[in-house]
Amino acid sequence: MPNPGSADARTPAQTGPDAAVEETLKMNAYVEAQTLIQDTTPIHDAMNLTSGGSLARIVLNGQVYSLRITRAGKLILTK
Repeated sequence: MPNPGSADARTPAQTGPDAAVEETLKMNAYVEAQTLIQDTTPIHDAMNLTSGGSLARIVLNGQVYSLRITRAGKLILTK
């Protein structure tokens, strides 16, 4: 993968209007287009999960987890 600061780096906006690419752009991720096309991992926007706020509850196997977006824009997942 090229260095994001190099001339060969490609941001998702440079690869086309594909929905997954646009989602990745919103998350400020630098991903090569070919990698994104081949990757079938679901992409979820944290702002959508938190309904525009800073906290979401996520349930896995009956356990409740908290997903928090910090003021610095980082994600914290706690049980």
